[in-house]
Amino acid sequence: MYQRLRRRHKRRGRRTPRAGHRARRDTRLDIHQRPDVVDRRGRFGDWEGDTVMGSGRAVIVTHVERRSGYIVAFKQPHRASMPLAKATVAALRPFPARFRRTMTYDNGTEFSAFERIEQKSGFQVYFARPHSPWQRGCNENANGLLGQFFPKRRSLDGISKAKLETVVDLLNHRPRKRLGYRTPHEVLTQNGRVAIGT
Repeated sequence: MYQRLRRRHKRRGRRTPRAGHRARRDTRLDIHQRPDVVDRRGRFGDWEGDTVMGSGRAVIVTHVERRSGYIVAFKQPHRASMPLAKATVAALRPFPARFRRTMTYDNGTEFSAFERIEQKSGFQVYFARPHSPWQRGCNENANGLLGQFFPKRRSLDGISKAKLETVVDLLNHRPRKRLGYRTPHEVLTQNGRVAIGT
């Protein structure tokens, strides 16, 4: 019956990270230092980020706005931290400054250039605790939705930018129960009253 489930999980497996695969700890902020309003989803502009990996080198980088569930995703040829940070800044630049408040990542080395994201985009970056994916639940859910189109253990190398944009647009315009059956796009743009550049 598990094959009928959305993500087709038989059971949850514990991840064992390899030594050294952590973002720098010297200047980073822990998730427990994050403002309480972020946990309550009481405002726009608080995001969670992660990477979706396949069997090849390419990855899909995902960012999800917590209040609306709006997804921003782009493909990178590898997980190198500085190119990923530059691409993140470019992808989130179209959003007004009040929609760029906090960002929460896991501890992967691909996010070790987080200070560039802070300097160039205005985000305050926080890091979840190790082995605690529920602390970035919005992003985990979004990655699961993407997994319906880009299954795990398959290479992402051949996925085109157009294909990824089509899937993300579909998800951002899909009604969600927790949003009162509005779409993430409707909630984030407040039914078109807030302009988001492209």
